[in-house]
Amino acid sequence: ITMKETLQKALDDDGVKGVYAFTTRAMRGAGRNTWTTAACIRAYGGKFFDENWNAVFNSPEAVQAMEVYKNMITGYGSPPGSEALGFYEIVDMFAAGQLASMIAGVDHIVFINDPEKSQVADTWEADLIPKGPAARMTSPWAWSLGINSSSRKQEAAWLFLQWASSQPTMELLGTGISPSRMTLWDSKPFQDLNRPGWIKAAKWSWENGTLSRFRSGIPEFPEVGEIASVAFSEIFYGDPIQETLDEAVEKVNSVMEKGPTRKRAGQ
Repeated sequence: ITMKETLQKALDDDGVKGVYAFTTRAMRGAGRNTWTTAACIRAYGGKFFDENWNAVFNSPEAVQAMEVYKNMITGYGSPPGSEALGFYEIVDMFAAGQLASMIAGVDHIVFINDPEKSQVADTWEADLIPKGPAARMTSPWAWSLGINSSSRKQEAAWLFLQWASSQPTMELLGTGISPSRMTLWDSKPFQDLNRPGWIKAAKWSWENGTLSRFRSGIPEFPEVGEIASVAFSEIFYGDPIQETLDEAVEKVNSVMEKGPTRKRAGQ
């Protein structure tokens, strides 16, 4: 919060108009505002589920994290309407020179590094996500390639997957992607981008990022993710944090009680 306010004050003191210090995802939706709030809550020592799959994201640590996150979204230095912004809108603002900093995905370089579309193509850089009181956390996410178990052409599919994810294919795709092979981050085309902070942050994310239990592939995620997302959105718009999280936790536990995850875990 202090860094954001200091940055905005510097922009204001320099007479810079129409540029805001920071914002990040707040738009309602499972996988939207939950993507960044999950990392923030964990960075403050909170978590979404305990070992028995009980929702606990109304803990003191989670409340503190949401107090900080809300200020980062709506406080001094954030653009108007940040409560409803998603990553596309945020990246567009950054590329247009209207946003001084943001939390974004590694692959968003394709939107901000094109000089024909971005006013900051020659000046942007990246760094690790800020560290919280408990840890430095991120929310890893990636596309996956799979083979349907009922496919009659599994061998052909397997051969395609090998080709699609191979080093030569990744090299042909160039720097317009965030490669899934670590060796490519150190290759000459990526080094020639002269974005050492971005490469450092990307590699750190792949090497250190861990999924919260909330986003670990549980069948209930679409429903519980939506419940949590709505609660976070309500907080950004001014609802009391503790009471809103308490209500969301109760709803999530009701879903988990009926779902398969606890049953599979023997709870």
